[in-house]
Amino acid sequence: MLSLSGIALAADPTPTPREKTHDRDTTATGVSSADQPTDPEADANLSVKDLPDPSNKDKDKDNTAHNDRDKTGDTLTPEDQSNDPADIKITANIRRALVGDDKLSTNAKNVKIITVGGAVTLRGTVDSEEEKTQIGEKAKAIEGIKEVKNDIEIQKS
Repeated sequence: MLSLSGIALAADPTPTPREKTHDRDTTATGVSSADQPTDPEADANLSVKDLPDPSNKDKDKDNTAHNDRDKTGDTLTPEDQSNDPADIKITANIRRALVGDDKLSTNAKNVKIITVGGAVTLRGTVDSEEEKTQIGEKAKAIEGIKEVKNDIEIQKS
């Protein structure tokens, strides 16, 4: 028995192998049971060779040039977002407009929106020129914006 300020607590020596979190049954390591092999013998046969090879990265997804460009300070990044309530409201309203449009791709809904002093910069990659234009138009339609700089890029096929 453990005691905490006079309250007796029973100590359960048996560890709980699974915990219920967010409607998903997870193991103590946090891995979903859906991702776990159901065959106990399969568990014994897993090895490091079954993990994805990190050296097989898609070279087209290398964004080193973008990262180098952003380090110079010449381009706005999300860290430059103003904490002014008016700027935060503008950013939130643009995001709401994008997320609410079922015709936009996930990439389009996830562009970076940076607002400083009422000036909005849009950055990221979208699937088409049409999406880039639509996002710019949605941003310009939001009240309180002084200007919109559309730096969105089109994803290469």
